Amino acid sequence: MMSGPAFRIANDYSAIFPIKYSNYTILYSDNSGGRMVFDYTGNLRSNMGEIMNRRHLFAITIVFIAFIFVVGLFQGHAQGEYRRHWAYAYLNESVARGWLSPQLAATPDDYISRANFLKTLELAFDITPDNDLLKGMMKTPAVASYDFSDTPGHWISSGGWLKTAIDFGLVMPEDYPDNMFNPEGDITRRECIVMVIRALGRVFPSVYHFGGPLLFKDWSLVPNWFKGYAYQMAGHNLLIGYPDKTLRQNRSASVAEAAAFIARAEDEMTRGIAQDINIFVADSYGEGVVRANKYKPAQVIDGRIYMPVRALYDAGYRIYSADEDISYRWNGKRQILEFEYGVQLQYQPGNRYFGFYNIQLPHWNDDKALTGDVRLLQGEVMVPVYGSSGHTGAAFIASSVYNSGEKSLIIQISFPQRPVGRMAKRNKIRKKGKK
Repeated sequence: MMSGPAFRIANDYSAIFPIKYSNYTILYSDNSGGRMVFDYTGNLRSNMGEIMNRRHLFAITIVFIAFIFVVGLFQGHAQGEYRRHWAYAYLNESVARGWLSPQLAATPDDYISRANFLKTLELAFDITPDNDLLKGMMKTPAVASYDFSDTPGHWISSGGWLKTAIDFGLVMPEDYPDNMFNPEGDITRRECIVMVIRALGRVFPSVYHFGGPLLFKDWSLVPNWFKGYAYQMAGHNLLIGYPDKTLRQNRSASVAEAAAFIARAEDEMTRGIAQDINIFVADSYGEGVVRANKYKPAQVIDGRIYMPVRALYDAGYRIYSADEDISYRWNGKRQILEFEYGVQLQYQPGNRYFGFYNIQLPHWNDDKALTGDVRLLQGEVMVPVYGSSGHTGAAFIASSVYNSGEKSLIIQISFPQRPVGRMAKRNKIRKKGKK
């Protein structure tokens, strides 16, 4: 999967992707040592501004005609070969949905740069510099500052892609101890896997991983800290190995491998999305109902209905006439969402336990456990709020009732354990029934 020699005919996949590719170029040396460039658009030019004599022009014309004939045969073969590429479906989907540039997809076996992989991942998971919803919970990032010496002026930095990745936790500066991000360098397969797991919200089970089978022949070369990440990828059918049963974690990732990693992970992240389920939150008396379809739609995973944490507790604040907004704090390094709803709460993707008051994560106290793992959906923390037995254990939820005919879920949420600010005067609940 080498990038190829310096001179290479770029495959024309315009039949697959409606784009214009870079010109084909052939370099010739004239007698005076000058260099003339002839491109496929038919423009003949000399870098020395010299007028070519007819002999030069005739020779070049003959070569060009032969070249066009060969390219025509090659393109037809190349398109067929491309459609038979093992990653064709992933590449096609990535381009169609705007994650991957057609130029990159046209060279699937070339290596992908660290900057291009990171941008593709952010676009696929909607963790982007212009996502204002996520900015609201990343006001106090876990990494206050970073100082990569090779990123100032690079588009990954000036476009906000790197800052967003660090604030959210896709990239940890300590992963690069030499203070060099090397944005144009090839990204390794191990880096790809770690970033994908972070975007999926599976860091907790990756870090707190205890043993398992040998997944690859070169498993002994895999560092222990990374094995949990590989197990998480394998457990969700996301890990791509080689026919000889090796992982080759330190090998540079190709465009095709990057597209497959990201497309598979995006499918896992978005499975079970239920746009047609309407969620309502009511007070503990079943009154003061407000609609809570905010931030992201509902998601049905393994028989449980999930909704955004922020939508759930924002609705509770609205019901109980809070005079202030909830301040959410996302710790990208630990992947924990913290906030106060009377008492401090913590939810962590990949973890079925939640933090409550002085019981902080990580813990294994079954009194503060959900019936399913917390998830991430495009950067939004999702919590199970309804299951086959009704209540899923989320903090302050008194009951959950789902009407399958109307596809509506009504959640009764309790008043915060302690008043926050001016939420309740003299501990009296004022119900306004906002809709």
